[in-house]
Amino acid sequence: MSRLVTSLSPNAERDDIRLAASLLLQPWKWQTGPAITDLEQALGHFFHTQAITFESGRSALTAAIHALNLPKNSEIILQAFTCVAVPNSIRWADCIPIYADVDPNTFTIDPSAIETLITPNTRAILIQHTFGIPAHMDTLIELARKHKLLVIEDCAHSFGSRWNGQLLGTFGDVAIFSFGRDKSLSSIFGGVALTRDISLANRLRSQQTQAPISTKHWVLQQLLHPLTLALSLKTYDTLSFGKIILEVSKRLHLISKAVEPQERQGTRPTWTGRRLPNALALLALHQWKKRERFDAHRRTLTRIYQQELKHPDIIHPNWAKEADPALLRYPIRTPKRDILFKAATSAKMQLGDWYTSPLAPEGTNEQAAHYDRTQTPNAVTLSKDTLNLPTHINISKSGAKKICTLIKTTLNQT
Repeated sequence: MSRLVTSLSPNAERDDIRLAASLLLQPWKWQTGPAITDLEQALGHFFHTQAITFESGRSALTAAIHALNLPKNSEIILQAFTCVAVPNSIRWADCIPIYADVDPNTFTIDPSAIETLITPNTRAILIQHTFGIPAHMDTLIELARKHKLLVIEDCAHSFGSRWNGQLLGTFGDVAIFSFGRDKSLSSIFGGVALTRDISLANRLRSQQTQAPISTKHWVLQQLLHPLTLALSLKTYDTLSFGKIILEVSKRLHLISKAVEPQERQGTRPTWTGRRLPNALALLALHQWKKRERFDAHRRTLTRIYQQELKHPDIIHPNWAKEADPALLRYPIRTPKRDILFKAATSAKMQLGDWYTSPLAPEGTNEQAAHYDRTQTPNAVTLSKDTLNLPTHINISKSGAKKICTLIKTTLNQT
C-alpha cells in the first residue's frame, strides 16, 4: 500500500508538480509578473472584498494588524490551541496576545472565555476557524460590538467554510487566508488579507508596495518543495530513501521549513514581511481553479469519517447547526492517540498531529509568546488527545476507509 499522508504538500497533484518544474526553468517569472494581480482579483471577486497578497499568512496577519492603526501594546484576544505564527504576528505588529480557552467541541475560541479577559487596552478579537470549523460567529460578533472591539478572522484553515451560508472571511473588519504547504489551497507559502474597508485596504496596499520583493533563492526553495516531496514520498519506504531525501534537503536549505527555529523563540525571520512572488501566485492560481473539486472531496471524506468511526474511544467534533465546514483536516479525540500514531506509522499512514502542544509546534518558547498554559485547560487537554485525519485530494475514499479500519482495529485491540 502506498503511504497515506496528512501533511507533506498534500494538495500537490501531477499538474501542480509539472507547473513548479516548469517555473524552475523560467526564473524571469519568479519575482514579479501579472499573476499577483490576477490572484488578487480572483480572490476579491469571489469574496466581494479587496484582496492584498503577501509572501505568507503570518505576514498578511502582521500587515492587517498594522493597518488597523492600533495604539502600541494594544491587546488582541486569540485562542490557545494555535500555531506560534499567530501570536508572533500580533507581537510583530507591536501588540500583545491575550489567550482565551477553546470550546473542545469545535477547537475554536470559547465565547464565554473572552469577556473576563477584556481590559481597557483590548482592541480586537482574533477569531481562528480551526481545521475549517467555523467559530460561533453570531455570538462572537455580538460580543465584539458590545465592547467596541475590532474583529480579525484567521481563515488559514478555512477556504470554503461558511456560517449561515456566508463565507468565512467576510464577517470581520479584516481576514487573512494562507496558501501554506499544508493548507486547503497551496503555493507552499503565500497569504492574503481581505477587507471591505477601502481605507484599510489602502493601508494594506501601501504596506505591500513598500515591502521588499522575495529573493530568488527563497522562491527557488519553494519551487523545489513539491518536487522534493513527490520524490520523497515515492521512496519513503524504500530503505528509508525518502526520509533521507527530505532530511538532506532541509539540512542543505534546498527547501524551507513551515516554521523556522527562530520563530519558536519569537524572532521574526528575514524572509517575512515581503510581497508574494509571481511564481507562487501562479501556483496559487492553479490551485484556485480546483477549489470546488477540492472542497467537495473534503466534504465526502468528512462524511466517511463521521459514518465509519463510531467507537466509544472516539470523540468527534460537534459544530453548530449554522456551520458548514470544508475541513482542512478531520479532528478526532481519543485517550489512545499516541497508540494510534504508532500503529498508523507501522501501517504506512501518517496521521496529523495538529496540535500536540497548545502553542505549536512543540518546543515553542511560551514565555516569549506571552502564553501561560495554566490559564487554558481545555487547550492543554486537546493537545494531549487530538489527532487529525486527512481530507485532501490525494486521499481516496478507499484510503479514508483504510484509515478508519486501522483506527477501529487498533482501538479494539488495546
